[in-house]
Amino acid sequence: MRDSIKVDLLLLFHLSIFQKINKKLVQVFVLLFCLGLSGTLFAQSGEDQINIVMPTDARVIRVDAKIDQWVYAGDTLAVLKDSKGTKFKFRAGVSGQLVFWRLRNLKHYGAGETVGILRIAPVIVEEVGSGSSVVALPAFKNMLLNLYNSTGLASLFRGQGLDWTEGFGRVIMIGVGLILLYLGISRKFEPLLLVPIGFGAMLSNIPLAGLSEPGGLLYYVYEFGITTGIFPLIIFMGVGAMTDFGPMLANPKTALLGGAAQFGIFGTLLGALALNGIPGIDFSLR
Repeated sequence: MRDSIKVDLLLLFHLSIFQKINKKLVQVFVLLFCLGLSGTLFAQSGEDQINIVMPTDARVIRVDAKIDQWVYAGDTLAVLKDSKGTKFKFRAGVSGQLVFWRLRNLKHYGAGETVGILRIAPVIVEEVGSGSSVVALPAFKNMLLNLYNSTGLASLFRGQGLDWTEGFGRVIMIGVGLILLYLGISRKFEPLLLVPIGFGAMLSNIPLAGLSEPGGLLYYVYEFGITTGIFPLIIFMGVGAMTDFGPMLANPKTALLGGAAQFGIFGTLLGALALNGIPGIDFSLR
């Protein structure tokens, strides 16, 4: 009798311990489930919006987006210009809506600085207009205004308002190109050098032509000929082959003038390196 009572008490004791352990395990599983669910929710909420940061120190030349605007992957948000004068387009990497946007024209922003917030939208719904709707032609005044806005003259005035190098600076370089062409053609001053340089200065500064921008003719000429160093070698080989060395062979002392010219080259190089001390000038040997 006593043994059976002891067995029953022992069973009750083990049963109570087992129930407590089960409660603890259930509480632990519930806690882990809640933590995992909350982590997933936080991750999803963090992925809904992304910060737009500046890739490098640059000044804004043109802003193509505004707050609350829907943008698609690849759309141009702004055009930037770094301290070296290189221009590049600031594009959207994903599609979504700009809920925060603070880029302003002619303002300088540092690398890593947050300039906007984009709410990601995996699917963007747009209303499709009825095909039977009749689009009214714009007024004649608006047509003339649109025609004027598509001209290079209007581009010069708009560029002057953003950056002087896009407006009056282009006019100056076109004038320099004309002067070089005059000196090379009329005055016969080094026509093999001045005529190509003059044409290049004019063509690369024609508004809206885009000859020096990626995809333009002069862009590929520069990338395949100048950056590789092939064209300078060909030019100097051609100039050397067309040079008359008769006067130098008749008077060998004039060869010293060629040696003196090397001092001028190295002096110019050292002077260009010394100009790096002036703010805004970044000269490199590369």
